[in-house]
Amino acid sequence: MNPFIAHLIGDFILQNEWMVASKKTKSYVCLVHVLVYLIPFLLTGLQWWQILLIGAQHFVQDRSGLVFWWMRVWKKVNAETWDQLALYVDQAFHLMWIEVIILLARM
Repeated sequence: MNPFIAHLIGDFILQNEWMVASKKTKSYVCLVHVLVYLIPFLLTGLQWWQILLIGAQHFVQDRSGLVFWWMRVWKKVNAETWDQLALYVDQAFHLMWIEVIILLARM
């Protein structure tokens, strides 16, 4: 399975509303989300350390305010107009990290 497809399955199909609603405020919910999110990655052929790094980044990004900080500080977008843009930025960060991890294994 392609790692990018694994990401989409883990973050959109396997993530439920309980995870979405609580992962920013409760570490154990975020951890459950990340563990469930990583299940499709077991079918990608990635090495264990790659899956571990993808999971670690996913936890840090989902548990922190990185995306909201980026929207405010770098993009300079007013929070009232974020709408779906925050979701796209969030996904772009996740996908860029997965690509970095894939490239690291080729070095």
